[in-house]
This record gives sequence, C-alpha cells and structure tokens, in this order.
Amino acid sequence: MNLRIFTNQDVPVHENPAYVERTKALQESHEEAMRGNSSVFGVRNERGWTPPTLEDLEAEEASKG
Repeated sequence: MNLRIFTNQDVPVHENPAYVERTKALQESHEEAMRGNSSVFGVRNERGWTPPTLEDLEAEEASKG
C-alpha cells in the first residue's frame, strides 16, 4: 500500500491520524512476515542452535581453569 494517498502536505505526518494508523498497520504486517514461524518456538532449546549466554561463556571459562 502506498502511503502517499494518506499524505496531506499541510499536516506533519506524525499529526495525520490516517497516515499514522496506516503506517502502524504496515509495520505490524511487516513484523509478522519477518517473524515467520519463529513464534512457534517456546523455549531456547526448541530453536536449534542459539548463541551462548553469558552463563555459558562463564562456565566455559571456569572449566579452562
């Protein structure tokens, strides 16, 4: 959707309710698309590989002596 149809040159975009609402809707749509199916993973270990936590790094350092 083109936001140009919601633009009023006499009103700043942040004060234009139609523009703001449509922008929010577009952002929500894009957020859902970027999230994809990742929301189905409830806990860290269900996601496959994840970066180590600080606790993981500290445990590794402690094991090196």
